[in-house]
Amino acid sequence: MYPWLTTHFEQLSALNNELPSKLLLLADTGTGKSFLAYELARNLLCPNKNNEPSKTDCDCNSCTLFRSHNHPDYHVLTTEAVLAKEETEHMSGGMRYIPDDRRKRSKGHPREIISIDQVRPLVDEIRAGANLGFGKVVTISPAESLNTNAANALLKVLEEPPSETYFLITANSSHSLAPTILSRCACYRLHITNDHAIVDWLVARLSCSRSHAQELLKYTGGSPFEALEAGQYTNIVGDSSFKSDLAALVTGVLSPMEASKRWSDSPVRITLKWLQRSMLATVKAGIEGSNVQDLTTIYRVLGPDGCIAVYQEAGEYLQWPPRSVDEELF
Repeated sequence: MYPWLTTHFEQLSALNNELPSKLLLLADTGTGKSFLAYELARNLLCPNKNNEPSKTDCDCNSCTLFRSHNHPDYHVLTTEAVLAKEETEHMSGGMRYIPDDRRKRSKGHPREIISIDQVRPLVDEIRAGANLGFGKVVTISPAESLNTNAANALLKVLEEPPSETYFLITANSSHSLAPTILSRCACYRLHITNDHAIVDWLVARLSCSRSHAQELLKYTGGSPFEALEAGQYTNIVGDSSFKSDLAALVTGVLSPMEASKRWSDSPVRITLKWLQRSMLATVKAGIEGSNVQDLTTIYRVLGPDGCIAVYQEAGEYLQWPPRSVDEELF
């Protein structure tokens, strides 16, 4: 269990059978909410939950099957894009992921939607009785990926779920969900506040200093997994030379192509997220006053409107699926 999720897991698992049958876990990207759903699902299916509801190392038959990704009563509804990422073993196909076999991937890119063709066999499956007799659990993650038809196909079973069936649904924001889905769920907001535990975790994973781990966490807005990803590319994140490059760019000392070559060692999405946050920091520095010379130079040349325009331009790119446009050219 990730240290910043322990309290949430203990609070929710202690509810046992009183846990809402349709629970929506809301948290920012990169906080591990799908892993929390995974452990809650294991606990719900565990026959020992009433005795030790928060035990995470149970070795009963149900938990053993669960962790080997072979539990017949646990079902995961997700996207190919999620499964393609690292550190998503808890979302793997061995746990009854319902794949969309009727359509091929477009040009080899993992699909980023959950379609009705995935939902239909899942609904049929959960209407059958539990194989081990302790109920069924369905994880839907991320719920934002449900297209309209898929969301509509879930409404009936969400409205009247079979006995002892739980839905654990994750999303970044309630605003991104269909109102019909949202109205059928009990919402639980994960407030990730244990920064000391996250910093300790980052230091251990990245073998970096605490100050650098704190910088990464600040850069990613408190997201542990985004901080971990960013920390693998320290030549950009937390490097003052990036701000110097930006200042040189806007004053014409450095050409865009030269800057692109300097930044090419890092994934373009990491670089663009850093660029976005640098633009926000520049606007803040310009309004409040700052002694950081590079930021004041950027603000003097671009102004607030220019900084926001760069922020929006980078954001437009980040909405595209990976590798769908020429990254170097962008």
